[in-house]
This record gives sequence, C-alpha cells and structure tokens, in this order.
Amino acid sequence: MNRLMKTCSLRKSWPVAVVCGVLLGWAPLSAQEAASDATPKGPSAIVMLADGSLIASHDLIFEHDGQVSARSEVGEFHWKWEEILSISLTDAEPRPSRFAALLIAGDERIHGQVAVATEENIELKSELFGQVSIPLSAVEGILLAERLAGSAKERLINRLRTLPRQGDAFLLANGDTLLGTASQLGPENWTIDVDGQPRTVETNRLQGVALDPRLLDYKKPDELLVVARFIDGSTLIGKDLVVSEGKCEMTSLVGPKLSFSWSGEAGSAAMRFDVRGGKARYLSEMTPQRQEIESFFDAPVEWKRDANADGEPIRIAGERHDRGIGMRTKMSLDFPVEGYDRFLSMIGIDESASGEASVIFRVLVDGKSIFESPAMSLTSPAIPVDLVIDEGKVLTLTVDFADRGDAGDLANWASARLVKSKK
Repeated sequence: MNRLMKTCSLRKSWPVAVVCGVLLGWAPLSAQEAASDATPKGPSAIVMLADGSLIASHDLIFEHDGQVSARSEVGEFHWKWEEILSISLTDAEPRPSRFAALLIAGDERIHGQVAVATEENIELKSELFGQVSIPLSAVEGILLAERLAGSAKERLINRLRTLPRQGDAFLLANGDTLLGTASQLGPENWTIDVDGQPRTVETNRLQGVALDPRLLDYKKPDELLVVARFIDGSTLIGKDLVVSEGKCEMTSLVGPKLSFSWSGEAGSAAMRFDVRGGKARYLSEMTPQRQEIESFFDAPVEWKRDANADGEPIRIAGERHDRGIGMRTKMSLDFPVEGYDRFLSMIGIDESASGEASVIFRVLVDGKSIFESPAMSLTSPAIPVDLVIDEGKVLTLTVDFADRGDAGDLANWASARLVKSKK
C-alpha cells in the first residue's frame, strides 16, 4: 500500500493519480469469483436478421470464417455477420457489477478493478475478462457512484459523457460540479486544484470524473463491427468473434483480444450482440442532418438515443427495447438514407408516459408523407412499421399532437433502423 501511495504521488498525469486512488477503495477479486471452468456448449439465442426476421436458435457458434451458425426447430442456419441485426442470448442473467467503470470513447464501458496504472494505459482486472489494458487516450471518464443502479446510473453516465467542459470535471454527490485537476489523493480524500487553489474533497462525495475531451485520441472506424453487451453492464465494440473450447474471443477496438465465458452452468458472460456496418443501421447511431424541436413553457427538451424522451429505458406495452429514439410531440428529425431501401421500427407511447398522452407518428421521404399512424395513447399496442424508401435521400420522423396538447407525451421509435435488403 505504501508503494502504491508513493507511485500516485510521483505521477504528474492526473488520470494516473485518479485510478490509483479509486483502487484504494476497491476490494480484490477472489479466485472463486474470477475463475470459470465451464463445460463447452453453444448457448441458445434469439437472432434478429436485418430484415426483421426473428429466429429462436440453439448451439450458437461464431466461426473462424466470419460466419455465425446455429440450429433451430426447423433446421440449421448459417449467416454472415452483415446479415444480422442483433443476437440476444437467452441463458444470460444480468449481474450488475459492484465495481466502478471506465467510460471509453465510442459508447464503450468496462467494469473492473484497477491493477496497474501508467501514463499511457490503465490495467483493469475484470470479473468477466481477466486482465485488460485500456489506453488512457480512449477514456472519457470514470464512474464512481457504485451504489447507483438502473436509470439513475445511465443518467449519470450520459452526463459524464456529454458534460460541456474544457478541462476535467468532478461531479459531486450533491449535484455540484468542480472544474480542476486532481493533484493529490488518498483512500478517503482527494485534493483538486480549482483555479490554482487546492480543495479537499472526500472520496465518497464524488460520483464521477469526466476527463478533458481534448486529450481523447479516438477515431470512429468505418467497418463492420460488433457491439457486445455483458451481464455486468460492460459494453465493448470489436470484431473477429470466434468460439474455442467454451470461450468466446473478441478483438476489442481499444485493447487486446478479450476472452469470456460462452457456456456452462453459469451461462454466457455476454447478453447481446448488435452489428454495426452491416445491412442494417440503427438511427440512434446516426446524427440527424436537421432537427426541429418546439418547446413548451420555455422548458428545454431534446430527443434521446436508445432511451425515451425522459432518458429512461424504452418500454411499450410492457416490452422493453434496448435500441431506438425517444421524442416528444412537435419534434422532427431528418436522417440521410441514400443506399438504404427500407425503414423498420416499432412505434408506441412509452409506458411511463402520462395517461393523457396521445400522439400521431409520421414518416416522410424527401418531404413526401409515406406513413401516418392512428392516434396512439398509453393503452395502444406497439405498431410495426416496415416502409420502402427506395431511392430516397432524406427520411423525416415527426411526432405531433393527437387528441390533445402536450400531456407528458413520450413517443418511442423502438429499434428504428435502415436496411439494405437488396443485393
């Protein structure tokens, strides 16, 4: 411990000091928690193809030639990754991590215990992946509020990622934000230089740290990638997934090849895989080229990615959707759609909306209306949307009033995506 404290005090780079201090409050993993001697077998899954087809499969295997194979009640299947939209594993049970998380550029995150920190990398000991090395230049922030769960944690993570700043920001438990640089820290207190003046802050008063975005060195790749979501809340982006001896291996964009459990009594460490760069693309991964938002009572409103307009998980008629766009009434978003020929989504009012909510969904291509929903209320079932947008250039999504004005309307475009169905 004394050697570790000496290392922290000698480092000039504050991120190194931060991760060393975080380490002091974390308990080590036991050998029993980290070990897994699972018996190999292919897990069961629900495979969604780019065209929206759902296939319940078992003995799912990622092959070395870049294909996915599986069996179902009607026979055997072989797909290329580009044909797949998502794979949800049915034997994976959520087990939220008790550790803090590194927030990595590109919407990645990884939970774990810091083992070694240098001025270039953070070495994490993860319950799922073992030892992992993450470049500091790819880290956006550190989530420290370990007791938060569910939507409260997601809101804090979103705040850490999007907080406007030209330096390092420290979020306190009371909601205040400090801008400064960590100079010294210990297991109970941090010293943060604010405007040249040192300020002592108790460690348990910090919820998270948002790093200076000017220090990031991350370029979003333009290739087919797989987004892997894990039982502990980690999310990693990579490629070259293969299965070998009951372990799944994945080459991460920001680190080395990762290996995690794929089968056995404990089930898979992964819960879901989403494909980016294939025949389908989620609108929540895109940036609108135009948006119109009308606010009411001067209250600021905005649309949300992979959440409803309040920032909560998307739920329509009791069913949760991981991906999608959340909007309020009197909103309009334009997306470029050249190269795609179909638009698919499930639309409906979020179940957390007011009982008075009532909206109409509309879809336009190049300014021409191609879809208008009936008036939808809180009790309306989700409506599947599958539209041909061939040769269109701009897709417009709008949400408007139906039977009444804004009454806490939360309109969801669940799993909204563009598809290249033609060869």
